[in-house]
Amino acid sequence: MLRIKKPVVYCTGSNLHTQPDNMAEMNIWGGLHGFIIRHPAQFNGQMPQEIYEGCRRASSSDVILLDLNKGKDPTAKTPIELGIGIDSGAILIGYATEGENKIPEVGPDQDEMIRNGLHQMFYGSREEVLEQVASYIKTNVVDHYRHEDPSLGRKLLPPETEEVFETLTP
Repeated sequence: MLRIKKPVVYCTGSNLHTQPDNMAEMNIWGGLHGFIIRHPAQFNGQMPQEIYEGCRRASSSDVILLDLNKGKDPTAKTPIELGIGIDSGAILIGYATEGENKIPEVGPDQDEMIRNGLHQMFYGSREEVLEQVASYIKTNVVDHYRHEDPSLGRKLLPPETEEVFETLTP
């Protein structure tokens, strides 16, 4: 088991891959809170296979942070990143700073996946939301253990978890 000290946060959402300013802002935010940031703008202008490989980086992230602003037009890779995050046991957090306090409509299949996949959803101004997200990550991810099991996958375990080894002898 590995204790998580600097969580890896993978940012995703509609059109983030074309927003280098957002990447710079998220890197500053991550640095202030002790998070390692992965951002889709890193893969802008690359070939589809390279973009898919970038999406696969979500599988080694502790948190998938989903920007649901302008949620009516998610990029084709957003559901892939969410699916990879769900499959790898990452904490999925959504946020919206525009419109009503609801998950934006993005299409029947994607709506259902987003609603059922998120661990937490935050609403408010960008500054408020990012502070709430940071607090949630610090409470629910930092100092938790990442347990990797070849058959069961990855799970986050609370800080007070003690590892117990059992030996089976014939």
